[in-house]
Amino acid sequence: MLDAGLSLEEASQHALTQTMSMPASEWDQKTLASFKRGSEATAEGILLKLAYGSDFPYRDGAQFITSTDEIGVVPSLARGGLSNVWGAAVLPYLPQDTADWPFEIDELAPHYRAVLNLMGLAGTSDDLIKQFPLFVEPHDNLPTGSQIKALLADLQRRRQSLNQRGVLFGKSRLAVAKANRYGFPCAACRLCMYGCPYGLIYNSSDTLIDLNRDSNFSYRPNLIVKTFDERPQGVEIRAYDIEKKEEASFFAARLFVAAGTLSTTRLVLESLEARDRSVSLKDSQYFLLPLLRYRAPRRFDRNEPTHTLAQAFVEILDEAVSKKSIHLQVYGYNELYREAIRHTLGPLFNLSRLVVSEFLKRFLLVQGYLHSDYSHTIEARLLPREGDALTGKLSLNVNENPQTKSTMNRLIRKLRSLRGLVRAVPLSPLLKMGPPGRGFHTGGSFPMRLAPREFESDLLGRPYGCERVHIVDASVFPSITASTITLTAMANAHRIAAAAAVL
Repeated sequence: MLDAGLSLEEASQHALTQTMSMPASEWDQKTLASFKRGSEATAEGILLKLAYGSDFPYRDGAQFITSTDEIGVVPSLARGGLSNVWGAAVLPYLPQDTADWPFEIDELAPHYRAVLNLMGLAGTSDDLIKQFPLFVEPHDNLPTGSQIKALLADLQRRRQSLNQRGVLFGKSRLAVAKANRYGFPCAACRLCMYGCPYGLIYNSSDTLIDLNRDSNFSYRPNLIVKTFDERPQGVEIRAYDIEKKEEASFFAARLFVAAGTLSTTRLVLESLEARDRSVSLKDSQYFLLPLLRYRAPRRFDRNEPTHTLAQAFVEILDEAVSKKSIHLQVYGYNELYREAIRHTLGPLFNLSRLVVSEFLKRFLLVQGYLHSDYSHTIEARLLPREGDALTGKLSLNVNENPQTKSTMNRLIRKLRSLRGLVRAVPLSPLLKMGPPGRGFHTGGSFPMRLAPREFESDLLGRPYGCERVHIVDASVFPSITASTITLTAMANAHRIAAAAAVL
């Protein structure tokens, strides 16, 4: 495995390792404060989600792209990539959302199962199973906060009416382990947004540790892969060693590319010598929408033991709103909400503490996604390499989709019409639409086709003209559904690898 491999700073990693190995009652408060360092919330949301107070998941990635503030996605050079900062939400894709894929999504079932067994799954069997199979037995070891318990209870009482109106709901499903390697389960410490002190949220670098125990596996960090050149006998890979500051080359029977959509797109275009050529990245439009509940829970304590990842999923399956499903993740109280309000009110915050506290008891945050058919696209064009740059840069520009705004308007109207059933009203004036790519559900630059043409790939992720190079990340998705992207990206990679193993 060739990887840039940036990682958490040594001192922070040492502090994290110590924290993971001790009971929560013995955690060092200064260490926990350091994990929160740099995380800031405003009325626009969290500016940049850090990992244990570090920006290493994003560091040095901007040198490979050129874009404006209109683009929200960035490359990652981190070991484990953006799994260092993801929200751990996992749901499979729906057949009706993937009609343009060259195989039935049900073919991913054994691969979903394999991936979920690898990651671990927190969740429960509820109404979501009608459309979204579990595949594995989940654990229900994450404590849900009183706000979401009250919401789910209200939804359950009105389940039949909601189902008839195209609304499916249930507890969130999260790639979170039941216990860490020291045997500690979730401490309900409410620190999820900064990085789990017990390391329970799945991170692909954890799998890397396991792989390193295999004598047939070799991990090579500090490498930027520049190009590949396929030959009849194999693939030559050209890289740059950023530690030794020298060129490096490797030869492999097959090459599997999983660098994340931007880095993969850059690498493939560079290797195909497709400079000044454009490909289109598909995206799942990301948005934040506050909900205000009619009543607060009877027993709400902002310091109650709970986790702060998504605690409920709501799926909108109403073709009058969108012919493809809309995925909503619901979050309960988080201390960052109070911070955002403080930033917004400024000096008035101190005069409004009681009002703010009462407001936050009823406040829920919805993080939502649209299908790529209803989202903007990103045009990616490889610029020629300049000067001593390691590679060419990807120039990123937005192509707006007129259906995005109208779909959001229909969704808002839908949620307003459900307010009596949900016992909550959407605060639509506070809707925040993320720039394209901001939800990091982006891909499709080399979509899989039964008969691929230029800048497309076959069912095994092989770019047109290639036999031994396989793209195994979301770059090969024909479309990006509103549902969570990571589970299907991993399952599809597993499918391709299993098939390639017998070629």
